[in-house]
Parts: sequence; C-alpha cells; structure tokens
Amino acid sequence: MEKTLKELNEEVERLTKQIGKLKNNERPHNERGAGRKPKISATDILMAKDYRKAGRTYSEISSLLGLSLGSVYKILNPDKVMKTPDTKKEKSWDFAIGLSQVDGGQVSDDFIELVEREKRGEITNGDIRQALNKKYSAEKQDTPEQLDGQLNLFEDS
Repeated sequence: MEKTLKELNEEVERLTKQIGKLKNNERPHNERGAGRKPKISATDILMAKDYRKAGRTYSEISSLLGLSLGSVYKILNPDKVMKTPDTKKEKSWDFAIGLSQVDGGQVSDDFIELVEREKRGEITNGDIRQALNKKYSAEKQDTPEQLDGQLNLFEDS
C-alpha cells in the first residue's frame, strides 16, 4: 500500500489544484456574507473522500484532517446520519394538540400517529390533510337509511 514519492507528489499536486478551484468558487450564501460559517470546509470534505477512496480508515482520516471521528463519518455517510428533529415543528404540533384538548376535545389515535409520522419526516402536512379529508368525508356520507330517517323527521314536524 506504500506509494512512491512520485505518486505522492502527484496526489499533492492534484489536491492543491482542487483547493485552488474551491477557493476561487467559494462565495457566501447571501450578499452580505452573514450567517454561521461552515465548520468543515469543502476542501476537508473532498480530501476525506479522496483519502477514503485511497483506502484510509476513518480514524486515519480523522487524524490527518484534524476532525472528530464522528465528523468524518458524517462527511462520508450523509445518507446514514440521522437528522435532528425539527423542534419548532414538534412544539407547534404539541401546542395545536394541546389547544384542541383545552375544552375537553379528544384527539384520535389515528391523528396522533399521523402527526408522529410527520415529525419523523415520513409524510408531509399535505399528506395529513389528505388523510383527514378522506376520513371525514367518508364519515359524513349518509347511508340511504339515514337519509330516509332524516326525511321522515322533516315530514313529521
């Protein structure tokens, strides 16, 4: 696995060119350059990926780049990293459910399950709306017997 001096120099040259390209293309995410700056540079990300392709371990990459082992894992496995929950969204849902219960209203278990799935990112607000519309429009449809009973009520009065 040892590389020759020529191969190492070529790798350094290639990485230096990549760094130069990144520096020229870097721009702030808004006009003023405001906001939190990324802790891990695009250069570190490219280098971590290159080191991994070259057969380096996560621990070696961590040491070489001066990053934590967890950061290296997140860089190399973005699809496996669990997303943090959107606490604002969770608080909003909890508040809405609490409000519906203030005057003794009941929230169905089905609705709670939909909310939990939306919090986890499995479904969207639109999916909840669609499921509720489907459920309650089906419940509002009267059977012929109910319609007949309603007609009789009107005729008797």
